[in-house]
Amino acid sequence: MPQQAWATEKDREYFYNAYETRKIWAGSFDHLGPYRLMQEIEYYLKNQMINGVQAQEIIDAYNEKYPSMGYRAMVIQAPGGYSIVIPHGRGIEKAMMEKPQSIIIAGDTGSGKTVTSWTLVWKIWNALGQRGEVHVYGDIDNITGGLLRMSEMGKANYELSKFISSITAHTDDRTPGIPQEENMPQIILYNEMGKHQMSKKAMSTENIEMNLRTFRQRHTLTWIIHNVIREASLESVLRETSQINIFRPMSGKLLYSLRKNSPKSWLPAIDAIINLSFREGICIYPVMRVGGGDVMEIYETEAPSWYWQAKDLAEMNKRIAYGDESVPMSVIKEAIALYKFNEMSSRDIASYVREKYGYDKNGQWWLRTIKEYDPEFIPHKPGKKKGEKGDGEETQDGNIPQGEQQE
Repeated sequence: MPQQAWATEKDREYFYNAYETRKIWAGSFDHLGPYRLMQEIEYYLKNQMINGVQAQEIIDAYNEKYPSMGYRAMVIQAPGGYSIVIPHGRGIEKAMMEKPQSIIIAGDTGSGKTVTSWTLVWKIWNALGQRGEVHVYGDIDNITGGLLRMSEMGKANYELSKFISSITAHTDDRTPGIPQEENMPQIILYNEMGKHQMSKKAMSTENIEMNLRTFRQRHTLTWIIHNVIREASLESVLRETSQINIFRPMSGKLLYSLRKNSPKSWLPAIDAIINLSFREGICIYPVMRVGGGDVMEIYETEAPSWYWQAKDLAEMNKRIAYGDESVPMSVIKEAIALYKFNEMSSRDIASYVREKYGYDKNGQWWLRTIKEYDPEFIPHKPGKKKGEKGDGEETQDGNIPQGEQQE
């Protein structure tokens, strides 16, 4: 058989890259039948008893006969004349919960990185028993704002409201501090790459903090997700310590860059990216409890129902786009309620939040933020409130008086 005698060392390398660094993992499947079929087909392919076209025909026939069993896979060509099987599966959802993980989602603009990352955040949060702090950086799509608007409009159930309250939307580069509760998990999503993640900013204070947090994530119960367009742009420590990789559809230039920086055994799977649908991604990740090597599967994103409602309600977050200090969504929600129902002035809200939570923002900042996030914003009537002078309140058209424009 081919694996017992090799004409050249190159032939041996081809076989090694095609089969010996990759696993077909039972965790990718919901049923035992598809797992056994994929293993058997790969055995025939390794020993060149069938070719790739025949293997695909067998898999498609099973999938047509048993459409709900999970007999879905792509048979692709690898160097050396070998073919390999990459199944459709959800094993990544199991693998990412085995221990705190770092995950890279790479793909072109509009390839579905954001929806995939929020889907994984939601699944991790639920798998943790609906507990844990969610920290979001670079949320330029303002999904957090859309979620808050859903809550304010009464479109969020108890479960989603609890999730929304767990979110802190960051616009600075500092990593989250110690959790408010002991042994509280943290889920960190970097949706838009910040400068502290880039290779050119390696060894900056923020980058060092992030690297240390990544090294210690298992001990601190931290899951980290990086969304990137070009994987090579991600700082090397962050790239190399992220064991789970999801590659979404991308253009030729990005594929070229990805191929140059990937192991040879990944190249057949990466070349298959051009055949993915807009809902799919190639996942590559290790499962160390079953030995070395990588699992490769095609993951289809099934977003939670709330995501598309939040996206429809969201507008570009100018505070993220142009830079500002972060305040947790729960505090913003409380400020909206104080402004709306208690008729508290923006200056009073600034003082209240400063004393209770320590976030040092002035009244004008709170006025802009409340106006941005409250879908039913109604400005207070103009004039002095409660005997105060120069309150920083807006006029009836929602604008801040000229005398209050300076920060």
